[in-house]
Amino acid sequence: MVPAISLPWNLSGDADNHHRMQTPRSDDPDGDLVRRAAAGERDAFAAIYERHRSVVYRFARLMSGSDATAEDVTQEVFVTLMRTLPRYESHRAELLTYLYGVARNVTRNRLRRDRRFVALDATVADTPSSADDPCTAASHALVPWCIQKSE
Repeated sequence: MVPAISLPWNLSGDADNHHRMQTPRSDDPDGDLVRRAAAGERDAFAAIYERHRSVVYRFARLMSGSDATAEDVTQEVFVTLMRTLPRYESHRAELLTYLYGVARNVTRNRLRRDRRFVALDATVADTPSSADDPCTAASHALVPWCIQKSE
């Protein structure tokens, strides 16, 4: 018999309260909720959202590294689900697998789109340079040449 090791994170039966924690999960399987939500039942869609939103958010957060992007992706995933529910085929993939796929694609598209935009440093944007005006740039380039010719 192996003796029980007392570690700070190894809680005794009295200290472990997981069995008393409330979860937002309904007892309905995903397939039933999907059918009801596709028929227009708002409570069924709300149950799907409550059941899977935190998983989708964490996945998008890990992929993007950004809380704001993860929030946007999560919203877009469930809007996409709402539009595609009538075409969802439960025999092809579990709902959570489907949501992961949608989240992956939405996050990739978001990251690809965001890479096209470069944040400008405020100090650089506020300081005009001679390169902004070709005439000024040309005159600055001619100054050393004019000085050499006059000597």
